[in-house]
Amino acid sequence: MILSLSTPFSVFAKEIEIKSVLIPTPHGFFEILENHGSGIFSLQAGICSYTDTQEETISFYISDGMAEIEDGNIKILVTEC
Repeated sequence: MILSLSTPFSVFAKEIEIKSVLIPTPHGFFEILENHGSGIFSLQAGICSYTDTQEETISFYISDGMAEIEDGNIKILVTEC
Protein backbone atom coordinates (compact mmCIF):
# COMPACT_ATOMS: atom_id res chain seq x y z
CA MET A 1 0.00 0.00 0.00
CA ILE A 2 1.07 3.57 -0.61
CA LEU A 3 0.41 6.33 1.97
CA SER A 4 0.26 10.07 1.34
CA LEU A 5 -0.42 12.53 4.17
CA SER A 6 -0.93 16.26 3.71
CA THR A 7 -2.44 19.43 5.11
CA PRO A 8 -3.53 22.49 3.13
CA PHE A 9 -0.05 23.93 3.72
CA SER A 10 2.41 21.05 3.42
CA VAL A 11 3.00 17.40 2.56
CA PHE A 12 4.17 15.25 5.49
CA ALA A 13 4.36 11.91 3.69
CA LYS A 14 4.46 11.37 -0.04
CA GLU A 15 3.98 7.88 -1.41
CA ILE A 16 5.43 5.89 1.49
CA GLU A 17 5.11 2.13 1.13
CA ILE A 18 3.38 0.71 4.21
CA LYS A 19 1.83 -2.51 5.51
CA SER A 20 -1.02 -0.97 7.53
CA VAL A 21 -2.38 2.29 8.89
CA LEU A 22 -4.52 2.97 11.98
CA ILE A 23 -6.76 6.05 11.73
CA PRO A 24 -9.00 7.77 14.32
CA THR A 25 -12.62 8.07 13.15
CA PRO A 26 -15.74 9.37 14.92
CA HIS A 27 -16.68 5.69 15.53
CA GLY A 28 -13.31 4.63 16.96
CA PHE A 29 -10.02 3.53 15.50
CA PHE A 30 -10.01 1.83 12.12
CA GLU A 31 -7.12 -0.25 10.75
CA ILE A 32 -6.56 -0.44 7.01
CA LEU A 33 -4.63 -3.45 5.72
CA GLU A 34 -3.42 -4.63 2.30
CA ASN A 35 -6.18 -5.24 -0.30
CA HIS A 36 -8.74 -3.11 1.56
CA GLY A 37 -11.71 -2.04 -0.53
CA SER A 38 -12.13 1.53 -1.73
CA GLY A 39 -13.74 4.05 0.57
CA ILE A 40 -13.80 7.53 2.06
CA PHE A 41 -13.61 7.99 5.83
CA SER A 42 -14.16 10.97 8.10
CA LEU A 43 -11.31 11.47 10.56
CA GLN A 44 -11.33 13.02 14.00
CA ALA A 45 -8.44 14.45 15.97
CA GLY A 46 -6.23 11.80 17.51
CA ILE A 47 -3.20 9.59 17.09
CA CYS A 48 -2.67 8.06 13.66
CA SER A 49 -0.02 5.41 13.07
CA TYR A 50 1.33 3.30 10.26
CA THR A 51 3.61 0.29 10.03
CA ASP A 52 6.17 0.46 7.25
CA THR A 53 7.63 -2.43 5.27
CA GLN A 54 10.50 -2.71 7.80
CA GLU A 55 7.93 -3.40 10.59
CA GLU A 56 8.62 0.00 12.20
CA THR A 57 5.55 1.78 13.60
CA ILE A 58 5.37 5.56 13.24
CA SER A 59 2.76 7.48 15.28
CA PHE A 60 1.70 11.11 15.01
CA TYR A 61 -1.15 13.43 15.94
CA ILE A 62 -3.68 14.53 13.31
CA SER A 63 -6.61 16.92 13.43
CA ASP A 64 -9.93 16.30 11.74
CA GLY A 65 -10.00 15.50 8.04
CA MET A 66 -10.66 12.77 5.47
CA ALA A 67 -9.02 9.55 4.32
CA GLU A 68 -9.49 8.08 0.85
CA ILE A 69 -8.60 4.50 -0.10
CA GLU A 70 -8.45 3.53 -3.75
CA ASP A 71 -6.42 0.91 -5.63
CA GLY A 72 -3.95 0.35 -2.78
CA ASN A 73 -3.38 4.08 -2.25
CA ILE A 74 -4.30 5.81 1.00
CA LYS A 75 -4.56 9.59 0.98
CA ILE A 76 -4.99 11.32 4.33
CA LEU A 77 -5.97 14.98 4.18
CA VAL A 78 -6.10 16.81 7.53
CA THR A 79 -6.23 20.37 8.80
CA GLU A 80 -3.13 19.93 10.99
CA CYS A 81 -0.51 17.27 11.58
